[in-house]
Amino acid sequence: YERFYGTWQLVQLLRRAAARVEDRFPGSQLSVGELSGERGGRIAGHNSHRNGRDVDIAFYMLDGAGQPYVPFAFAEFDAQGRGKAPNEGLRFDDTRNWELVARLVADPHARVQYIFVGSALRGRLLAEGRRRGASGSVLMRAESVLVQPARGHPHRNHFHVRIFCDPSDRPQCVDRSPFWPWYPGIAPAGE
Repeated sequence: YERFYGTWQLVQLLRRAAARVEDRFPGSQLSVGELSGERGGRIAGHNSHRNGRDVDIAFYMLDGAGQPYVPFAFAEFDAQGRGKAPNEGLRFDDTRNWELVARLVADPHARVQYIFVGSALRGRLLAEGRRRGASGSVLMRAESVLVQPARGHPHRNHFHVRIFCDPSDRPQCVDRSPFWPWYPGIAPAGE
């Protein structure tokens, strides 16, 4: 069950993003789930998480009193941001979750390919970004990468983040589409 290995780029991205959220909202703690196995390869329960570029992250949550709540497990949320059983007292923290997404997509060192999240929660995040006056480039990146998977897990209880290969890791590391305008380097031919 050693599934806590990530590339240097991914781990540093998480450190930077978590630190920025904590700077803006003191007391915030990022809760990280599984990454990849020590030597990579398939791990049970995941279609990805094979090469250290994927991570599951718990949502930032609020308790019934509106205070930050540090989860011990992922909690599922409905379209209104309310916790679903057995977490009815929790709320999806639009503000801190948007701050995290904004920091991830704007990072200049590790480039995010996608962030899986349920479509209703995606809508809440983008509305929060617009409400807070996020820049057009950050909103465009967030609109591109925030997606609910077409099949499989709907991601209403955590974020799944994937970063592109670092250019220094190619050609051993191979990216697949989509290749966004912020792709680091030149996208493979024919993609």
